[in-house]
Amino acid sequence: MAAFESHLQPTAGALEAIETAVGAGWYVWIVTQSSQQLVLQYLQDHCCSPRVLIMSCDELKVAKPHAKVYAQVMRRTIQLSQKIESFYMISAHPWDLEGSKNVSMKTVHVTNVPESYGEQVYGRRPDLVGINPLDCVEKVMEYEHRIQVQYAALL
Repeated sequence: MAAFESHLQPTAGALEAIETAVGAGWYVWIVTQSSQQLVLQYLQDHCCSPRVLIMSCDELKVAKPHAKVYAQVMRRTIQLSQKIESFYMISAHPWDLEGSKNVSMKTVHVTNVPESYGEQVYGRRPDLVGINPLDCVEKVMEYEHRIQVQYAALL
């Protein structure tokens, strides 16, 4: 098994997306079903913000798309930030997005993989769509900005 865990290659644009989100004051969770140690090592080598956190499905003893995984991310973020805010799941995997949508996260589908969303299977669409992780983060930030402007106009 160690042969499969010797190298981690994230999606193109993933580090830039993380840096953009953290720079805007967001917490970023990497939810993995692979080795937490491998992800941690990669982050230590490439990204060192305390706002970038890892959750391994192994520590929860369930696999994605179980609702417990996404609910724990929300719970831990609220504990850290002491705020309840919007939560977004950015993923290329429709099953991952659907699992997070089941706990009321907003969803962003990365379309740079040759996989269709499967709306006919899931019966609903993601909230936003982007061509790569950085595009997705930028769309989330634009969306949140529009919401804030609309809310301010109501006051």
